[in-house]
Amino acid sequence: MSNHCFSPDHEMDYVPCLHPELKKFLQDVYASSWRDITTLSIEEARNQFNKYAEMRKFPKPLQNLDTSDYCLSREDNQHISLRVYQPKISEVDAVIIFYHGGGYVLSSMQHYDVFCRWLCSELGVTVVSVDYRLAPEHPFPTPIEDGYFALEWIVSEAEKLLIKDKRIIVAGDSAGAHLAAMVSILSRDRAGPKIAWQWLIYPWLDNDFTHPSYQAYATGYLNETATMKWFDKHFMPNNVKAAFSGYPSQTKDLRNLPPAYIVSAEHDPLRDEAYVYSKKLEVADNVVHYECALGMIHGFLNQYSLSVSFNSTMKIFGKFRSILCSD
Repeated sequence: MSNHCFSPDHEMDYVPCLHPELKKFLQDVYASSWRDITTLSIEEARNQFNKYAEMRKFPKPLQNLDTSDYCLSREDNQHISLRVYQPKISEVDAVIIFYHGGGYVLSSMQHYDVFCRWLCSELGVTVVSVDYRLAPEHPFPTPIEDGYFALEWIVSEAEKLLIKDKRIIVAGDSAGAHLAAMVSILSRDRAGPKIAWQWLIYPWLDNDFTHPSYQAYATGYLNETATMKWFDKHFMPNNVKAAFSGYPSQTKDLRNLPPAYIVSAEHDPLRDEAYVYSKKLEVADNVVHYECALGMIHGFLNQYSLSVSFNSTMKIFGKFRSILCSD
């Protein structure tokens, strides 16, 4: 990974180069039994994702952590789950509330268990992973409201969770980054808990699929343009209504939001909207750190068996740790 700040404006100056290890990985995936997600039912898509997730090998960190699970009641006898990861030695005065990716349709807190263990271990912070409800059973705005409800509950239970007076960071990857960005906006609008940072990793921020990266990486990179449209169809049905915009990048007022650390992946349909959102935040006088992981694809943080992905993940952890320690 590099700190090179890739943007669409720089495309003429740089020749994109997919890392060879990732190129081989993609060839193997497409040569396997992997099926186009847009041709599958919800159940089939989830089964395929679960099978794929089980194949990923990510060694657990050496440091022993304390974990505890919580079940939060919601309306209509529904519930959401949280998992708290406590480091043996807290090195950074912060707690990260993490929202997993999966297009609001796939994945779960369990799929990110080892990732959150690494996050807790490498940054020396408490991590709270949120298992929000998924579409299409629970479309917008339910996942967003679940994410905000979790934030309020975590803050209200700070003493029990051993995070009293710690800085609150909301974070996520892909759809989880979308959720983290929306929670930041809602907390501002509702005079909710103070959020110190929002950490958005290859974020989904808009439903404008006309950015150049949506054409450049439309197929062949696992997360495809058609896949994003499929996720969007289930997350945001045509008849849904809410009191707020469903997309961070379409929010009219972006002033007074938490500082943002935004990481995009070079070979990803979502790359350009991450850059565009970073510029919108800057124009609104927010603090923004943006970088593009060169040679990487969407989801590289969870491609554990690949050394290039693992190394890039650790570098991103280190970068954000430095940001927090200097803040």
